[in-house]
Amino acid sequence: MQSSDNKKIRLELLPPNVLEEVGRVFAAGAEKYSEYGWKGVVSTPQGYANYMGSCYRHLVRMHIGEAIDFDSNHLHAAHVVANGMILCWATMNMDVDTSCSDKSVHYWRIP
Repeated sequence: MQSSDNKKIRLELLPPNVLEEVGRVFAAGAEKYSEYGWKGVVSTPQGYANYMGSCYRHLVRMHIGEAIDFDSNHLHAAHVVANGMILCWATMNMDVDTSCSDKSVHYWRIP
């Protein structure tokens, strides 16, 4: 059903079982490190690069046909989504400059 108010966020379109699996990945990270610890890590240039690297590694494992991450026992795809959400949060909330020519390094803009 289409909303008459186009400004409403359509969260009901998100697949609940995927959200649950991504939530499990976040819970595992909270248990292994700390709750919301990712905010502090991704808030640094090196941390941002680390999350980007993690996302790539999980994508590569999926590409070669591996569905489950053996370390966490969760889907690689869920790790990709979790990393993507963290990187998206950083891009929306931090002053990240991802336009630099060296894509392995992400510089912070100076206000």
